[in-house]
Amino acid sequence: MPFVSAQVTTGATAVSLMPVARFKNQLGTLADPIPVTLQNIDATNNVYVGGADVSATNGYLLAKGATVQITVVGSPPYALAAAGTPIVAVLCGRQ
Repeated sequence: MPFVSAQVTTGATAVSLMPVARFKNQLGTLADPIPVTLQNIDATNNVYVGGADVSATNGYLLAKGATVQITVVGSPPYALAAAGTPIVAVLCGRQ
């Protein structure tokens, strides 16, 4: 599977970090999970990562400049901003 990347702008409402138009057929299965790296490239604002219902109280804190690696199986990660409109860089795939 080739690498696919995007930069996704977040805001006050949850947004998919793997929009279908860019990441078609990239959601993985239990037999073939997809490795994904997320990086908050904003210099000021934090982001919360989770499922479609992500919030500041239930999300994983992705601090400004921080990177996290996750495995995607079935549904994409979502994110929302703690403030402003920080951008999350997404790299999906394996060699």
